[in-house]
Amino acid sequence: MRFSAFLIGILLSFSGIAQIGGKSTYQFLNSITSAKVASLGGYAIAVPLADHEMAYFNPALIDSTLDEELNLNYVNYFADINFGFVGYGRTIKNYGTFVTSVKYIDYGNFLLTDETSAINGEFRPGETALTLGWANSFKTNFRYGINVKLVMSNFYTYNSFGALLDFGGTYSKPDKGFMAAVVIKNIGSQIITYTPGNYEPMPFEIQLGASQKLKHAPFRFSANFHNLEVLNYYYVSPNELETSSLFGADIGEEKQINIAEAVFRHFTVGAEVLLSENLNVRIGYNHQRRSELKLRTGSKYGAVGFNFGCAVKVRKFKIHYGRSIYSLAGTTNHLSISTNFSEYISKKKKEEQKRREENTEINN
Repeated sequence: MRFSAFLIGILLSFSGIAQIGGKSTYQFLNSITSAKVASLGGYAIAVPLADHEMAYFNPALIDSTLDEELNLNYVNYFADINFGFVGYGRTIKNYGTFVTSVKYIDYGNFLLTDETSAINGEFRPGETALTLGWANSFKTNFRYGINVKLVMSNFYTYNSFGALLDFGGTYSKPDKGFMAAVVIKNIGSQIITYTPGNYEPMPFEIQLGASQKLKHAPFRFSANFHNLEVLNYYYVSPNELETSSLFGADIGEEKQINIAEAVFRHFTVGAEVLLSENLNVRIGYNHQRRSELKLRTGSKYGAVGFNFGCAVKVRKFKIHYGRSIYSLAGTTNHLSISTNFSEYISKKKKEEQKRREENTEINN
């Protein structure tokens, strides 16, 4: 209760200016490819046993479990847009675990036309981020981490290059099944701008999160607050305008957002059913997505804002699937596959050891 009151106090202390899409560049950095993150509502900064994209969003989640693990994520998005993520981790003695990753977005083919609509070819814009992350422990229950991102963006003749930093911290009590986290991300600047001298703002964001695993039941619950750098994180949808003209002219009155709605648009919640080490089921809810992408008031909402997923382990492969419902007209499917090379190396070493033992017995 004290934490909730404290968090609401923080929210109310921020500026009332809404952060609306289009006010910063490199927005693809916040795209979700991880099936695990997607199925938990789009945010999972305080969930243990992280995959590489979870560590991308919170570098404090980097630990030895990611050593020699390769993670591949892919999403076939709307309107021929595709994006994906590749991550690999490596532990270096006396220095800790490092994670490197590549995040990309491909916007598909665009027609190149002139002022007379004559087609002169095609072009294919895209953006890529190269990330190096590292984390370390502080005392017993604390971890801190940092990500360094190099971003390359290409939109035909417009190109940009930028450098950004993420900082993350976690506090965990494994014996109690509890973890809390804070992330401050996308601090940086363009080095090369799309147009000379026009330095655009970065998608800066502050997040808080927590998770709790029940002691005597196979459930873990997580909650996250995102975009805490602004209070009124509110998109004025045309669906929320009420026509006041007798003849249906485009005259509308905006509905006033209340404090509860302002707070909950920062809020996502997720739950995992930990059936076994080889099978998990997940569900998540994103209130901002449901509020902004629903149809006109009075129409059906369906399951907009809800997310579902599962994870299975088959031999040495972990396969995760996530489904995010953005609107009644569109959903996204997320696929993640990971494997740890140390398992293959260990098997090879065991076989070599067995052969050496057999040779020793024969020689004796």
